[in-house]
Amino acid sequence: MTAISNICIKSYVEWTVQSILAVIDRLPYPTLIMMTVLLGLAPFVPEPHLVEKFRWLATGHPFRPIDVFDVFWHIWPVALLATKYVRSTRR
Repeated sequence: MTAISNICIKSYVEWTVQSILAVIDRLPYPTLIMMTVLLGLAPFVPEPHLVEKFRWLATGHPFRPIDVFDVFWHIWPVALLATKYVRSTRR
């Protein structure tokens, strides 16, 4: 790759990250908290998936690819909330 294409790619990545962070900054805390609670604890009965998956990790239960996706699906709102909190406290 040439130096110009590397600069273009780097600029595009920086622009994309800044755009995503701007969207996160605009999300209100109550919405993020509701998303975190609802997705983090779903399904409520018989037990939340995250509790089940962390118990599996603690006991050495084998993980399938769908289980890894399931953990990421239920934990992404926590990452958004944490990102917004960290960015707001650093200002």
